Amino acid sequence: MRTTERAKRPNLRLRLRTSEWERHTRARGLVSDAECARLLGLSTSTISRARGHEVEPSHQFIRAAIWHLPGLKFEDLFEIIPSGEKGNG
Repeated sequence: MRTTERAKRPNLRLRLRTSEWERHTRARGLVSDAECARLLGLSTSTISRARGHEVEPSHQFIRAAIWHLPGLKFEDLFEIIPSGEKGNG
């Protein structure tokens, strides 16, 4: 791929839809990051940093969330936005 082709690609980020995350996890009785982390098999800091939009959710985070929160789809919990935009979070 040439440099000019690469430059045309938008710089995208994956973000957790925080309000939806909180709505769905609280509806399942998960009120803390620690409880969510135990269910998903992740660290509490991973959950906290994804909720705070400090890091992009990893494929492991996405897979665990979809598996352990049945009935939800990718787009229910995550959004893809151009880098630098705030998104709907």
